[in-house]
Parts: sequence; structure tokens; C-alpha cells
Amino acid sequence: MFVFLKAFMFIIMDLTGEVSSGAIDMARTNLEKMLRICMTPLEKECKNEELLVTQKKAMYDVIHELVRQVTSPHTLVRETAMSSLRLIAELQDKTVTEVMNPHREVLVDMIPPKKHLLRHQPASAQIGLMDGNTFCTTLEPRLFTIDLSILTHKVFYHEVLTLSDAEDATLNKLECYKTVTNLVPLRKSALNALAACHYIPNGCRDKIFAILFKALEKNNVELQEAAFQCMKNFLQGCSVSKETIHTVIRPLLLLLGGHRNRPTGRSVPATQVFPTRYCRDGSARTDRCAGGNHGPRGEGTVQTG
Repeated sequence: MFVFLKAFMFIIMDLTGEVSSGAIDMARTNLEKMLRICMTPLEKECKNEELLVTQKKAMYDVIHELVRQVTSPHTLVRETAMSSLRLIAELQDKTVTEVMNPHREVLVDMIPPKKHLLRHQPASAQIGLMDGNTFCTTLEPRLFTIDLSILTHKVFYHEVLTLSDAEDATLNKLECYKTVTNLVPLRKSALNALAACHYIPNGCRDKIFAILFKALEKNNVELQEAAFQCMKNFLQGCSVSKETIHTVIRPLLLLLGGHRNRPTGRSVPATQVFPTRYCRDGSARTDRCAGGNHGPRGEGTVQTG
């Protein structure tokens, strides 16, 4: 089984772009079929001790390799490893964390990275590390937890913050990004990793919220969509005070508050995340569309919903 897994992963990793996509799809499909047949424990149906030992070792080797590939720089390999671990958990009636935990040591030096700074890695490796971190820290229960009292965790967190928040011109000045022509995949992975840190206390949530909201207003549609999903996940994982939300979105509310102002492509995602703060046409929700209260000077006040 392990040999077949390595063969399928070779096709996915080394032949992507070299052969037709049908071959890659077939490899992934056959891998799933193999896992469905071979990764269901035989204890209840089989009394052959030798066969049970053989299956147990084979399952251990397969899971070990899949866990190792969770941080792979190759997108399809990484995604295949994650989906395969979810499938195995389903087949064995376990959580993904229970399936991965015996192999946790494989990822200890990478979640978060301990031996090398994130920015010292190639862009594809950075994406793999961030996606792997997101995967492991969003499991229920979490396999790993970011703890800012640990230096390497703190460094990783701040590197992800920088990738999420810095302008393209700033990032392009860094040596590792000078040859990167498209920063969007890096930023998407960084936003996902940042949203996964919703459990970190001590003011980090407000900072993360502000960065995610800023990403909602990017000109790039792909980034907007990623930021929209990240914001939804972030708000499901923690609560943000109305005061913080209002402070962050106030500039956009003021922009849309004029009677003739309507949402642009940059502001539409924000109106979808916080619909109670906007009118049906997307403009800021004030007294003219919500019958809101008037301030001491008669101005319409924004409804915080």
C-alpha cells in the first residue's frame, strides 16, 4: 500500500504539467479507492493475527507519509494529503487529529517553522508551510496551537501579519519576493493562516480583524473572495466588539454614507460581511434608509446592527 501511495504521489508531484490532467485525476481517484479498501481496520472481521499486524504497519506507513506531505510546497500533493487524511478519519470513525497525532513529531519543526524563517524559503515552500499550519491549527481539536510566548511562534505570526498587510511594493523589496510575479497565492495563504489565529488573545484579534477587513477592499477579486471567507471563519471562531468593528469600518461607512454613493467592486465584500450596517442598495445604513436615530445636531447615526 505504501508503494502504491508513493507511486500515486509521484504522478501528482512530478508529472503535473507534463502529462494530461486526466492522468493526474486518475491517480487521485485510484488513491482514494485504495484508501477506502485498505484503510478500514479489519479487527472486527478478521482473526488472522499476521494479517492484522501487516495491515496495522501498512496503515501506519501510509498515514506517516500523508502527514509529512501536509506542508508540501506542491499544491496538489498538499491538498491530496489533507483530503486523504480526512477520508481516513471518516473510514476509521476518528477525528483527523486522532489520525495524525501518532505522527505529530513529523511536523513539530514546521508548525510553525523553527529552523528557518518563513521569508528565507522559496515562495512555494512558504505557501506549503502556511497552509499546513492553517490545516493543523483549525482541526477539531487542534493538533497544534500558536503560542506567542514561544519565540518561534511569535516570529511566524508576525511574518504572516506582514505578508497579509504589507503593500506589494514593500514585499517586492525583500530578496525572497523580487522574482515573484504574482503575490496573490502567498497573500491568500497568509490570510488563511492569520484567520486561523482567532484564539490568540491580548489584542491580536483586533489587529487580525483590521487586516482582514483591509484585504476585503483590495482591487484583486481573488483576494477579496479569500478575505471574505477568512473574515467569516474568523468571526465564527471569536467575537469582536462592536466598538472595534465600527472603528475599522467607519471610513467605508463615511464613504458610502452620501446619498449618491453606491458600493464599488472594492466595497461590496464588506457590505456582505456586515449587511446590518448597510442599506439594501449597499450604501451606509443611516437614518434615510433605516429610520435611525439622530445625533445631537440632527445628523443620521450609523446603525451598528
